[in-house]
Amino acid sequence: MRRKKEFRQILPSLKDKKGVLGLSPKFLVFQGREQMQQILKDMLLYYDLHTEAFWPISDMLEVLTPDFFRYLNKIRIRNNLYTRAIWPKNKVVELKQHPYLGTGKDFKREIRIAPVGVEASMGYWIYGSRVAFISSNNEGFGMIVESSELCSMLRAQFEILWKISAPLKSNPEEAKVFIQELKKYS
Repeated sequence: MRRKKEFRQILPSLKDKKGVLGLSPKFLVFQGREQMQQILKDMLLYYDLHTEAFWPISDMLEVLTPDFFRYLNKIRIRNNLYTRAIWPKNKVVELKQHPYLGTGKDFKREIRIAPVGVEASMGYWIYGSRVAFISSNNEGFGMIVESSELCSMLRAQFEILWKISAPLKSNPEEAKVFIQELKKYS
């Protein structure tokens, strides 16, 4: 009984300090291909999330490999991680050559193409209260930042860019093989 009373007395003080107690941002830095793949594997520990990615896909395929993206998308779809992605226009790849990057309901992904002039070689992927950043091979590093405020800010910027970006034109038939492969192993 005495402890309950003590807790009630200090509770207002704890609420005032909530931004200070245990909620400081966390940073994890990675270098090299295998470690950068680990960055996105962290996202695969989650289920039933909506995620957002600003993703220079041609650079990311070069950094992380097409085989890794095939694996990533199988697990992402299985874990019900719905993704809205924006690709810079100068970094778009042909879905016919990369069917595991398809769009639509089965893929749990929408892709839009950013307007000309919105370019980057580093990408970010927001999931939960974390953001994964991955550079191109030029710098060869990545990081995970856990910060609600950073996620909130990047999501707000993402929404603005999403509204002015054009949906990726794709042929669902080109990606059917990948979806059938997924269903075979489900």
